Amino acid sequence: MMKSAAAAERYTTDAMIKGAATQLEKHVLANVVTEAVAAGNTASVATIDFDAVIDALSALGSNNVVSSSIVAVMSPATRASLRKQVVKGNTAAKFLVEGMGDEQLLAGEVPVIESTLVADGQVILGDFSQIVIAQWGSEVELDRDLTTSRNRGGLYLRVWATMDTKVARADLKWNTKSGHLNRGDI
Repeated sequence: MMKSAAAAERYTTDAMIKGAATQLEKHVLANVVTEAVAAGNTASVATIDFDAVIDALSALGSNNVVSSSIVAVMSPATRASLRKQVVKGNTAAKFLVEGMGDEQLLAGEVPVIESTLVADGQVILGDFSQIVIAQWGSEVELDRDLTTSRNRGGLYLRVWATMDTKVARADLKWNTKSGHLNRGDI
C-alpha cells in the first residue's frame, strides 16, 4: 500500500494514532468504571433521571469537586435515550440531554462526552482532570515487523509505549449503571 499511494503513509499514521488513542481510552475508562463500582455507596434509582443527576452533582460538590469541572461520559445510545427523556414531567419540552455536537448538556449544566467504550445505560460523572497518565521512557516506539508476513510481502506496524493511569482523588465520580447510582472513585 505504501508503494502504491502517496497518501498511504498518512493513512497508516492516522490509523495507528487512532488505534493507540482508543486503547488508552479503553484502559482509562475500564479503570475508572472498575474503581467506581468497587467503591460502592449505592442508592437505588429506577432510571437515570433529573433527580439522580442533581443528587450526584450535590454529592460531588460535597467532596469539593468544582461543578464547572464535571463532565458526563455516556454511550451514544444512552445519550439518545436521555435526549428523549422529559425533565420532571414538564410541558416546555425540556429534556435530560439537550444541545448539539460539543454543546450538549446533561441536566442543563454538565457537558456530555460520547464514548462507545461506556456501556449502554451507564453515565459516568466526574472531574476527569484528576486522571493521571504516566509514561516511562522518552517516546512512543514504532516497531516495523518485516518477518511475520515475509512470505506474502507484508509488513506489520506496532506502537509500543509503557504507560499507566490512576485516579488522583478517590472521591470525584458517580457512576450510574443498571438503575443504581454508585458513589465511586473518580
